[in-house]
Amino acid sequence: MDYDVLVVGAGPAGSGAARSSAMNGAKTLMVDKKKEIGTPVQCGEVIGLDLVKRSGMRIPPQAKHLALRAALAGAAVQADTKLLSAKVEGGNVVGCVLNHQGDEVEITPKVIVAADGVHSTMSKVMGAEFFSPQDVARGVEFELVAKRDVPECMHIFIEEEIGLGYGWIIPKGKRRANVGLGLVGVNASRRSFLEDWITGHPVVSQYFDVDKVLEVKIGDAPVPGFLGGPVKGNVLFCGDAAGQTLAFVGEGILPSYIC
Repeated sequence: MDYDVLVVGAGPAGSGAARSSAMNGAKTLMVDKKKEIGTPVQCGEVIGLDLVKRSGMRIPPQAKHLALRAALAGAAVQADTKLLSAKVEGGNVVGCVLNHQGDEVEITPKVIVAADGVHSTMSKVMGAEFFSPQDVARGVEFELVAKRDVPECMHIFIEEEIGLGYGWIIPKGKRRANVGLGLVGVNASRRSFLEDWITGHPVVSQYFDVDKVLEVKIGDAPVPGFLGGPVKGNVLFCGDAAGQTLAFVGEGILPSYIC
């Protein structure tokens, strides 16, 4: 099966690339290994208003909205479809094998967009090591019910016990918030570390206990600093696979989409 462009990963970066590709007339296929695009949530669920204004977008109403925009622009979109392997010749990918809902499918795209996260399958296929373990923040987040009203602002914590990472409180209402850590250089159970941090922190503990957890969200994020540029042969890396996040808040949704 032939496509001009194969986009691996239907997150913000992949969806933005697929939409742009389709709008410019390329026959485009975007795949995502998850059965439901955008789940489970692996982020703090916050975007910067300035970036919303710069991009000319309205705040998306739900996680699949950006993938919907790609589909409406003419891209083919397939969830539950995983990149298994790729054949590389002369530094270019000349063929890909996908697992589509249990069946193997071979395609021969002209260009691949690797938007498949910080642990990118395509980077392994290309032998491109863009991140070392110390370049990755190990994220863990609880959606918590608060003991008292939470201030209507985002808190960022830069503290020695977190290592080179950061902590956050992101309000989702008066009595509900995402509270999490991005751990860099800390080799500990991330969930236990977060529980201890919340319980012992002089500010965070004023608002939260760890006995009212509505959701646990775990994922890794790159520390920006992409090595060697985002293009390898006929593969364009973007999003978390290319380190397109803002380090001081860990925001990657709109930076990835814009890039």
